[in-house]
Amino acid sequence: MEKTVFEQYLMFIYYAYQASSTGCYGDIYAKSNKEILFQTIFMVFAKFLYSFITAEITNYISELFAPQEDAVKVVPKLFEIIHTL
Repeated sequence: MEKTVFEQYLMFIYYAYQASSTGCYGDIYAKSNKEILFQTIFMVFAKFLYSFITAEITNYISELFAPQEDAVKVVPKLFEIIHTL
């Protein structure tokens, strides 16, 4: 039985995301079109989430080790605010 164009594209995208998202293909895999579509959408979402979390952690760490001259400017202002209370 020949697959439709939609099924062929779905299998291509599923294969591409599975190959780039996992280290191996394993024994558990999608069999029906619904499973393939769900797993493909889930893998795309997971990649975006992973990218976002990685970027946020990188941003947080880079702010921790920012140049000290910024802290030199901020600390006197903090002391002024504290003394006015």
